Amino acid sequence: MTTGLRQLTLMEFKLAARDFITIPLALVLPTALVLAFGLPASSRVPDPNFGGARAVDSALPALAATLAVAALALTVLPTYFATYRERGILKRLSTTPARPSALLFAYLSVHVALSLAALVLTLVVGVLAVDMKPPQHLPGFIASYVFGLAAMFGLSMLVAAVARTARGGSGYGFLLFFPSLFFAGAYLPKEQMPDWLSRTGDFTPLGAFRITVQESWAGTAPEWILVVFLAAFAGIAFWAASRLFRWE
Repeated sequence: MTTGLRQLTLMEFKLAARDFITIPLALVLPTALVLAFGLPASSRVPDPNFGGARAVDSALPALAATLAVAALALTVLPTYFATYRERGILKRLSTTPARPSALLFAYLSVHVALSLAALVLTLVVGVLAVDMKPPQHLPGFIASYVFGLAAMFGLSMLVAAVARTARGGSGYGFLLFFPSLFFAGAYLPKEQMPDWLSRTGDFTPLGAFRITVQESWAGTAPEWILVVFLAAFAGIAFWAASRLFRWE
């Protein structure tokens, strides 16, 4: 990592550390979900809707881990990036040796680190407080999480690259966030959706992310076509973001 890129990344970490929204959103939200839905005894009863697995070992950790990523990717990062553009900070950076890729990398590093911290916290709190098992299909879980993370932040970078104002970044982000939650089964369990609607949700970034993490956490191999979809979506989104990026 070059000196300039290192300094830029460290600066973004410091700004995030002073932010009263980003860190609580990333770390408190998944922990609260694990405790609120994991403490009732019903979450530790085998559920046929989850292939006989307990909710605390399948749906709950998947929802907590992926929702933290979605909140950061779609409600936080685009707004901050657009704020920089609106205030002319990006324009001033364009007169320095900094390149768009360096700024994107710095932003991405901060939010990926927070996402990983949220995952670790979800696991630690879950194991200690609600008898949650760790992911049972480790190769599938790693692939699902890595490509799901890439897909969600690829989508985030695409929004951040084109939003001209803070209001626009926030608006676009929330416009994607709430439908994403629906298709991922956060409002209505996918088991209660019509088959065509549930399957449609599987081929959305957050939907594919959640279901593949859930499957692998419970101990079965994820549906690999969904993992491939996440990888392809991530590649296309990052490519499009790099092509559409503007300093002002």
